[in-house]
Amino acid sequence: MPDDPAYAGPPHSDAPLGSRTADKLDRWRYRAARSRVPLSRRRRLIAIVNFRERIHFADWHARWINANSRSFHAVVTGRPRDADIVWIHAQDPMTENARRRVKDILAEHPGVPVINPPECYNFYHEAGSFQRLADAGVSVPIEILGDDDYSGLVVYKEADTQAAQKSLEVYDGPRPGYRAFSYLDLEYRDGMFRRYRVFYVCGWVRPSKLFVAKSWKVGVRSCERVYYGFRLTERMEDATRAIARTSGLDFFALDVLVREEDDEPFVVDINIYPRIHSLHSTQNAARRLFRPHTFDARRLLGMPEPGGVPAWASFDAAVSSWYDEKVAASPRGSATVRVA
Repeated sequence: MPDDPAYAGPPHSDAPLGSRTADKLDRWRYRAARSRVPLSRRRRLIAIVNFRERIHFADWHARWINANSRSFHAVVTGRPRDADIVWIHAQDPMTENARRRVKDILAEHPGVPVINPPECYNFYHEAGSFQRLADAGVSVPIEILGDDDYSGLVVYKEADTQAAQKSLEVYDGPRPGYRAFSYLDLEYRDGMFRRYRVFYVCGWVRPSKLFVAKSWKVGVRSCERVYYGFRLTERMEDATRAIARTSGLDFFALDVLVREEDDEPFVVDINIYPRIHSLHSTQNAARRLFRPHTFDARRLLGMPEPGGVPAWASFDAAVSSWYDEKVAASPRGSATVRVA
């Protein structure tokens, strides 16, 4: 159940935060400053390789990292020169053309740790992915793969698209362009439905938002209340880490339904390209409304962080540990991977 101080009311949005001009200037300033800082003292560079131009989530990630991190700096680029970490950022499922481009880019920079490598990127969309999660001990709905003997309610979900359309129907067989999942009737005693959003970043598991709605869909458009804090149970955290191990992904956001009777978490969606701006606006220094990065939402809304640890500190610790493990496992095995 949510913590009362975390209640933020119904969602709303105003001006976006991203700025292409600011990002270009920021990159120029960083390159100039980087050339004057000894290698042993500089922040490590995360190059975010972006294959989505219409929605600039990559820009928001970079701006949040640059404004908060003590250990990393980020640029959005198609040429990850001098990068210590490459972060692949694309709408899923990744197309074959994008996958080839990513592999060509990575081939030019061998040994550099990669967040969400191309061979793992489409895990959620692969046939049998939910069965693999079930085998790993994660509670998930049954994905019906052409089973004409199945009977009962299913959720038909539009395949291979963001903000997919969903419908609740009696199963009548496979449907082109859709995936079918068994329906989980997890309505609470108060007549409301709840959906939990959990982020995973290189080993950091962060409870994000709790949506409450009268509809079983519990979407952004249908929710009546949003909470920016909830108790992350041990089973929810274990399921998140099991998904990371099974899929090979390093960054994703989960949509989780929780059974009221025993707090059993059921993972219903894995978002590789999740919405990362807050649903609630706040004012900047110029008194203009903007939507902050979701990792800043609690701080800017005056709400406590989980465990009292700032989001940037958790991010730095997790990504630093992840980086050290990747470098240690690399054949190059140096303390700092530097590519030309």
